[in-house]
Amino acid sequence: MENMLDRRIRERGMTQTQIRRLSTIALDHEQETLLKNECCSICLDPFSKNMVIRELSGCGHIFHKECIDAWLERKCECPNCKSNQIRAIFDDYTDMVERLSLEEAYLDVTENKMNN
Repeated sequence: MENMLDRRIRERGMTQTQIRRLSTIALDHEQETLLKNECCSICLDPFSKNMVIRELSGCGHIFHKECIDAWLERKCECPNCKSNQIRAIFDDYTDMVERLSLEEAYLDVTENKMNN
C-alpha cells in the first residue's frame, strides 16, 4: 500500500530545477533514422532531425522536450510506465525526503511572510 509521502510526491509536479536534471538529446540524422518509426506518446508526432528530446532517468522513455516538460510540471511520473522521476533523479530516497521537507518549509515561511 502506498504511504502518504509517496502519494504526495506522485501527485505533485516537478520543479524546473528537477526537470532540468533529466537528460536531453538533440537528434542528428543517425538518431533520427533509429527513431524513424517512433513518436512522442504525449502528442503522437514523430521525432525528427534537429529536434530536442528528453530521456527520463528512471525508465529511459523518450519524449519531445516540450511535451514531457509540460507533463512533469503537473505530474512527476512517466506517462508511459508511471515510474517516479523525482526518485530517479535523486541519489536516494532519504535525500529526496530531506529536499522536499526543506522546500515545504521554505514555501511555508514565504507564504506566512506574504500573508502578514
